[in-house]
Amino acid sequence: MLKRPRLAAAFLLPAAACALLVLQPRPDRAALARRADAASELGWSRMVEGLTRPALTGIGGGGWVRLRDAVDGRTVELGPGMYVESQVYDLDWFLRGIADGLGRPGDAALASEAVAILLKTQDPAGGHWPWSDDGCVHESLALALLSAGHRAEAERALRWAMRWAEAGHVLPDGTVLEVESAHVMKSWGPSPAPPVPAGAGIPPPPQRMKIPTDTAPDELPMLLRLLAASGQERRYPETARRLRQGLERAIRDFDYGPEESADFKRLFGLVDYGAAVRDGLLPRDALYEQSLRHLGHLARREARKRPEDPLVLGLLLIGVAETELYPEIPDTADRLAAGLLSLQSSSGEWEMPPFIFEVDWVSWGRMLRDLLPGKPLRPLASDRIVGRLESLPTYLAARALRSYARRARQPLTGN
Repeated sequence: MLKRPRLAAAFLLPAAACALLVLQPRPDRAALARRADAASELGWSRMVEGLTRPALTGIGGGGWVRLRDAVDGRTVELGPGMYVESQVYDLDWFLRGIADGLGRPGDAALASEAVAILLKTQDPAGGHWPWSDDGCVHESLALALLSAGHRAEAERALRWAMRWAEAGHVLPDGTVLEVESAHVMKSWGPSPAPPVPAGAGIPPPPQRMKIPTDTAPDELPMLLRLLAASGQERRYPETARRLRQGLERAIRDFDYGPEESADFKRLFGLVDYGAAVRDGLLPRDALYEQSLRHLGHLARREARKRPEDPLVLGLLLIGVAETELYPEIPDTADRLAAGLLSLQSSSGEWEMPPFIFEVDWVSWGRMLRDLLPGKPLRPLASDRIVGRLESLPTYLAARALRSYARRARQPLTGN
């Protein structure tokens, strides 16, 4: 009877040692984590210096944009009041990155400057910005004001968002209609007409088109997050109900797309919803578990696909590295991280896939002829201030690789 425990111990000790070795990060994974950290830091720094700072100059100066003729290099500067989508996105993803812990020590002052510009640019009565009816940046920047301690201005922005939703932009079934603002210059698919001044009124919802791209599922968790973070959900019960219904349907009936390559906006909504749950803003329930199953399935499929898309890879790596999925599929996370590393440009950023947004430079030329009569211009290309959309994929990649590096250094024993 006394020998049996000795035999068990003799067997269990080597087994425990083997298990410990299995749980510890592999040497090649540790090397990949070091590369991921370095790439994240480089990408973030290049994004801030090459995109955030110029965007703050353009927006903070009252709305300026500089365009360059692709043929003879002649430039034209337009403003004030010429706000550009890409400039707002550059500011937005910078502030999102700061909230996610990506900032460098010196970035705190830049974040304060960005918030000050938001406060200066916001309409004091309506709570909106010139770009507010152009999509998710309104909710995201309102959250940035809230996290910076500017509750009154954030709630003013929330009230505008709720009026926007109640004006028909959020349908009874929770569908959020896609909107293109007439008040900002386009970074992709630019309008042939110049922007019009932004008024205080809520723009009417667009006529719904019978194509998959007429909805904005990525805005569902953003609007719910803003409601929850501000503690105002009970003031807007019908809008909150619609948004919850839309989110539940989007996750329950999640469309993997052709060859199980999810639409980017749907995937963004899925990942952002999970982040809101982990932040304690939305309940952790069966819907969250279902979202994890979707993410795990897509991650396993996407890790082996070619060509690779930095937007999708970044979102899926966030969805794995920042959740309970990581201990289940660490090898999949390795492949996603390696794919992201291979897509980093020589300048350190991640480029927007060209098949996502095709820029119509002829429209730029038409628009400038309208703005500057008698001065014919050939199709234009943009310089470093306008039209570069790398802030979104670079933010996603930098966040994903930073989260991956943190998890890859930990034993595979859950969160």
